[in-house]
Amino acid sequence: MKYIFVKTFFLLLIVQLLSSCGTEKNILFAGKDINTVITTPVFEVEKGSEILPDKVQTIKPGDELILRNLQNDGLISSTNSASATASSPSGYMVQSDSTTVLPVIGKVKLGGLTRKQAELEINALYQKTLLKNPLITLSINNLHVTLLGEFSQQGNYPLKKEQTHLVELIGEVGGLKPTANPQRIKIIRGNPANPQILLVDITDINFMKDKRMYLQQNDILYAEPRKSAQNAEKLTKVSTLVSVGLTLINTIFLIYNFSR
Repeated sequence: MKYIFVKTFFLLLIVQLLSSCGTEKNILFAGKDINTVITTPVFEVEKGSEILPDKVQTIKPGDELILRNLQNDGLISSTNSASATASSPSGYMVQSDSTTVLPVIGKVKLGGLTRKQAELEINALYQKTLLKNPLITLSINNLHVTLLGEFSQQGNYPLKKEQTHLVELIGEVGGLKPTANPQRIKIIRGNPANPQILLVDITDINFMKDKRMYLQQNDILYAEPRKSAQNAEKLTKVSTLVSVGLTLINTIFLIYNFSR
């Protein structure tokens, strides 16, 4: 009789734990109006996090710059450049002092400039020293972000263009896992010692209008799990312990019955 009571107690415990885990719908943009004027930000800056200004991607030390002369690509070659990389002979690395060494014109400070500003600066310098009406384009070759948590894929992913929106990258990696909480997507940005952490709600379609959602070099994106997923994980652990407990109780009663 005691055995039946104990076993029933454990079964009721499992049922109670299951019923306590509420279900959550995985629906984006539910009840949101795309024409709504933004009066509040679609993200919040976590307490204690640095507040960074709203700015576009700029060139930073460690960036690899790719130059192309649309008139004659051979006139800008990296073969004589100390900053070119072996794996990418057309690349020019931005050094720790924000400068890079370019053919003919030498050391140029480009760190802190946007891609467009740097492109205008380089065209002006080459026009003074080498080319007539140059058409030189500049791109940043090694932009990437890191995806962690409940994304369909994780790891380091390159930004294929200068302006890549958060929603574009989520689509490129296959979206979020069913266990992800779309109301808690973190963007960790800036100085690793004191970063800005943006907590984004992508169920609010207005987040697509916010300029801060354009990703920047070395951003870390973290998709938090839903509470139901966390509860399910806890329940799995509890169920395992309950299963072990029931097995132990069965074993004790079997030994007791055989010993009588």
